[in-house]
Amino acid sequence: MYELASGEREGKIMEAVSALARSLRDERERLAKRLAELEHELAVLACKLDGQPTFVTLGGRRAPRS
Repeated sequence: MYELASGEREGKIMEAVSALARSLRDERERLAKRLAELEHELAVLACKLDGQPTFVTLGGRRAPRS
């Protein structure tokens, strides 16, 4: 069976780690963009609710009105 030399093995590992790091960075950026879109959608919906700005909480309860 063919075995990689120590330097080749380390090189392959570094390439794999770099590829994984790029993938994770891309996924983080994609999720951050989607989160920003969802936050904007929530803000629009909150503004439409009763025709006045409202605080949106994620706990399922509405914020008290003043």
